[in-house]
Amino acid sequence: GRGTIVAWLALTALWLRQAAIVPLPRLRLAAAALPAIAFTVYLAVRGNDAAMPPPALFLALVVIVAAAFQPLGLAARRERAATLDAPDAAAALAALASALGIVLLVDHPIWSAGYFLATTLVLGLLAILAATRLGAGVVYLGAAALMVLGQTAWTFGRGGLESAGSAAVAVLCGGLASVVLVSFWPFVAGRRLAADRWTSYTAALAAPAWFPLLRRVYEHLFGDGLIAILPLALGALSLAAALSARRFWPRGRPERERGLVWFLAVALGFVSLAIPLQLAKEWITIGWALQGLAVMALWRRLDHPGLRLFGLALLAAVTVRLVANPALFGYHPGSGRPIFNWLAYTYLVPAAALLWSARIQEPLEVARRSPWEAGLYGGRRPLGAAACGMAAILVVFVWLNLTIVDAFAGGSALSLSLERLPARDLTLSLAWILYAVLLLALGMARRSVALRWISLAFLVLAIGKVFLYDLGELRELYRVGSLVGLALSLLLVSLAYQRFVFRERDGAAEDA
Repeated sequence: GRGTIVAWLALTALWLRQAAIVPLPRLRLAAAALPAIAFTVYLAVRGNDAAMPPPALFLALVVIVAAAFQPLGLAARRERAATLDAPDAAAALAALASALGIVLLVDHPIWSAGYFLATTLVLGLLAILAATRLGAGVVYLGAAALMVLGQTAWTFGRGGLESAGSAAVAVLCGGLASVVLVSFWPFVAGRRLAADRWTSYTAALAAPAWFPLLRRVYEHLFGDGLIAILPLALGALSLAAALSARRFWPRGRPERERGLVWFLAVALGFVSLAIPLQLAKEWITIGWALQGLAVMALWRRLDHPGLRLFGLALLAAVTVRLVANPALFGYHPGSGRPIFNWLAYTYLVPAAALLWSARIQEPLEVARRSPWEAGLYGGRRPLGAAACGMAAILVVFVWLNLTIVDAFAGGSALSLSLERLPARDLTLSLAWILYAVLLLALGMARRSVALRWISLAFLVLAIGKVFLYDLGELRELYRVGSLVGLALSLLLVSLAYQRFVFRERDGAAEDA
């Protein structure tokens, strides 16, 4: 067993010597890959033999052989050889192939947590050094991918962290060190590596890639009582990397914008993740609404379509949770207080965020449209702003209905009952009519045709409810009151249209 290892080491030394003397790229790549393959096969076949060297010695030999190819690249750089990148490619291949072999054999009994994590981290660092000299973002991506795959396989394999004992601390420290290394190395290595777009993508996505294993270790060590600390910490790390990208690249460079957008998107994503992990019920909705508004404000400062789409996705999720979420009825028992209760801030805060987001988008959305969005803006209307405005109108309408239902529930749990309650039904109809009149007034003040049509739709809906539903059950003064209120509302609406809408049209026709 040990004689085989000595023979392979001697053969590797001969390959290294030939690779240094004969500048053939294929020979160097073969010399880099074959030792890693040999060590992997030996460990898989003979790893349980009594003649197997101690784990520390075996892993040290693997690392030494992979590191032995690094001087070839350094020497070629000093000598400015014609095949400048071939030695560095061989050094990268030696480290990546060795790391891949170790990851594939993660369940081998030879490993302890410290040996496995240290070896994958060192081999990953060797590959990163070679990628730095090559300026190859793909190699950088490969090194990071093997590091995270190895650590994730260890964390979720081998019977779980419970069987590893105190190894959880080593996994947590190794994972955090890997995230910091991959995220910030491009700003240390220089612009040749950092200019590659794959380097930017790898650095920005390092924190999300390591998050599953870090979460498992964190919950194993500390529980999930304050689980939001982990995503918020990783978000802060991504924010620090975004600031580093801002300082690293001069203004106007595409690499600067790419780094800012990707790191900031990851930071915002971690905030979005922390909210449901730590909060519950309506606070998830409120948190996402405020974050969606913050993303829109960031998009106003930093023009990138991905930011706006991310903000719209958050606001869409907020709207669905407020409009089509049956679980909302079980959030709290009946408040017993009309209007000023948990429904008010649950609905009105997101509605305000939706309206503000629409205001941010309206003057900029069409002008900033990307080429693939050009077909969506044929009429040059700000569709995102319109969607946010419509969502806000719908959210406020649902709040009106739920507030009235809660007020007539008498302190019991909030629910949508089909039971005929004349006072409640009449109040709902009046609220719909007043809401339609309010939208009509806003439409006239803002000269918005869309708001006028929406107000008309709500008014028709209210009229239909009164005639087809309410009048069938209303008696005496309730019936008289509903008809009088409906008549007055229709009179006010007709006067408003006559005074403002039709007069504007007549004036425009005369001017023409």
